[in-house]
Amino acid sequence: LKDLGNGWRRQANDKMVERKWMWHESLKGKYKEVLDKYEKHVAEYGQPENHPYGKKRGDPGCPLIGNQCPIKANAAMDYSGDYGFPESGIYSKSEVQKSSLLTVEEFQARQREDDDAHNEGVGDSDGSGAAGLHPPGKGALGGMLKQIFAAGP
Repeated sequence: LKDLGNGWRRQANDKMVERKWMWHESLKGKYKEVLDKYEKHVAEYGQPENHPYGKKRGDPGCPLIGNQCPIKANAAMDYSGDYGFPESGIYSKSEVQKSSLLTVEEFQARQREDDDAHNEGVGDSDGSGAAGLHPPGKGALGGMLKQIFAAGP
């Protein structure tokens, strides 16, 4: 990041590049602060292999509890194993299923079929089917759905 930071500093007249440079400087400052804290702690209480922990107040040794102690916090992350890259590419697969919802066209086709089936055989006494026709959308799917799709696409 050192080379990138120098390049960002030279191009600081651009707002986005200036932000990157400021981020780089804050990261570098925080790193130095944490490193100084770690080195002071090691100088005062000893190296990791010889680091005494005080059990009670007044005991000689590190008074910090848990991961407040930088040596203990550093030991919490084990980097001794090889976590290298796999030899071949490993990709996750996800399958997308088609939605079971009807499209507007499918809904309208089903509604027409339903209306046709509902209107068959309904009519006056001569069987012509003209006198007692129900208005469209009054079949089994109902008029409420007709109103929903009446606005159209």
